[in-house]
Amino acid sequence: MINQLRSEFYRTSKFKSIFIMPSIVTAFILISVLTIWSVLQHFGGATMPPGFLASNGYTGKFIIYQFSSNGNLTLLIAIFACISIAGSFSNGSIKTSIMRGANRVELYLSKLISVSTFIAALSIFSFLISVAVSPIVGYGQEFNWSEFGGLMATLAMQIIVALGYTSLFVFIASLIRSTGGSLAASIGIFILGSILSAAFLILGSFSESGWLINALQGLLSTQLSTAMRIGALDTWEILCVVLVPLGYIAITTGLGILAFVKRDVK
Repeated sequence: MINQLRSEFYRTSKFKSIFIMPSIVTAFILISVLTIWSVLQHFGGATMPPGFLASNGYTGKFIIYQFSSNGNLTLLIAIFACISIAGSFSNGSIKTSIMRGANRVELYLSKLISVSTFIAALSIFSFLISVAVSPIVGYGQEFNWSEFGGLMATLAMQIIVALGYTSLFVFIASLIRSTGGSLAASIGIFILGSILSAAFLILGSFSESGWLINALQGLLSTQLSTAMRIGALDTWEILCVVLVPLGYIAITTGLGILAFVKRDVK
C-alpha cells in the first residue's frame, strides 16, 4: 500500500492542473473581491458612505467564509477527480498497474487518497488566499481573535465537505471511466444537488411538516452552505456537516471499490 501511495503521489505531482488550479482559485477570489469593493464603493459614480460595506454584510469575514469554499471550488474538485481517475483509465495506466500485479483495492484507495490530499491542500490554499485579500473590504468591526477557533472549525468543516464531494466524484469517474462522460455526470450531479437544495428550501418554508427541510440535510450542497455560514452553528448543524460528508465518503468508497474489483479494465 505504501509503495502504491508513493507512486500515486508522484504521478499526481506531474499533473499540470496542480499548478493551474491554485492560480484559478487565486484569480477568482481576487477578481471577486475587487469587484465587490469597486461596485459598492463607486456604484453609479457616487462613493458609498462609510460603513456601507459592513452594513450590507460585505465584510472581510464574508470574504473568508464565502470565497474560501464555494461552488467554483467544487467544480474544480470534479475536474481534477475526472482528469486523475478517468484519465488513468483512458491512458491505460490502471490496466498496466493491474497487469503488473497491483492489488485493486489498494490501487483504488491510493488514487482516492492522492486526489483527496490535493483537494484538502487546495481548500487550505483557498482559505489562506481569502484571508490575505479580506482586508481589501475591511472587517466592519475589528477582527476578534477569539473567533480564531471558530474560524479553524469552519475550515475543517469545509474540508470535510470538500472530501465528501471528492469521494463522490472519484466514484463517478471510476464508474464511467471516460474523462468527458464522468466530468459531465459530476457537474450535472452538482448542479442538480444545488437546484434540489434551493427548491426544497423554498417548498419547505411552506410545509408544516418540515420533512423537506430535513431531507435537505442529506445533500452535500446543503452542508456546503452551512459550512460557509457566518456565525455559530448549533449542535445538530455541526453533526450534519460532519456526518453527512463522512457518510458519502464511506458509501461511495465502498461502492467504488466493489465496482473496481468486479469490473474488467479494458
